[in-house]
Amino acid sequence: MNAVFLSAFLLASFVAQGVSNEVEQSVRDWYKAFEGSAGVRAQYQGYVGGRFTRPYDLLAPALKEKMSRMVFEETYAELAHVQLVQAHLIPAKTTTREGAVFVEEERTVVFNNTVPAVAWYEGTLQLARTPDGWRITAIDLQPEDLISVNYGGHQPWRNDPVEVARIAVQPIYGVPALPASCTTRAPALESGIADIDVCGDSRARVRVVKLHSGEWRVINVESRPSLPQ
Repeated sequence: MNAVFLSAFLLASFVAQGVSNEVEQSVRDWYKAFEGSAGVRAQYQGYVGGRFTRPYDLLAPALKEKMSRMVFEETYAELAHVQLVQAHLIPAKTTTREGAVFVEEERTVVFNNTVPAVAWYEGTLQLARTPDGWRITAIDLQPEDLISVNYGGHQPWRNDPVEVARIAVQPIYGVPALPASCTTRAPALESGIADIDVCGDSRARVRVVKLHSGEWRVINVESRPSLPQ
């Protein structure tokens, strides 16, 4: 019986890893499709790229029904170049049929047709398995806040991965603050991504990633219902 359970577990893990690889690769392929293209207000009189035909073609049919090609082109009208900085699967929002990936991207944009600038965006791409492979069904991205924390001193805890993780689990337990018995060891942070065991006893594990802005963002939470007293 144990052997059967182990085999099922290993098979499930293998399938999950395969889905993870496929979903993340589809996201990378979508960003690669932007290469050689530029928005209609970022082409410097035709010296930069063509239209965003390939990225639009890689959207899921359901998203294309909501967003026409013209609307898609207008959304990225000032984009001269985009580069994927990081992409991480969100396990809690991923199944064998649907997936979610946290992404950070660097955009080179052109304002007023003449002023170039660089901005960083972060957020989530939703995907679904289609007959043509994994395709994007929703795009939820927003510019990173480079000002308030680093220059204004607002909410400095957002630059502390441990504090970000601890605050993330408070709503799960319905408490305004974690008890003194819940101590958190600082993780290794060299890679810019960390899995933090908030109370040090595997009750709550939080995956965080570091953004260009210096902030840390929660992308996944695994928890048990009990909390130490």
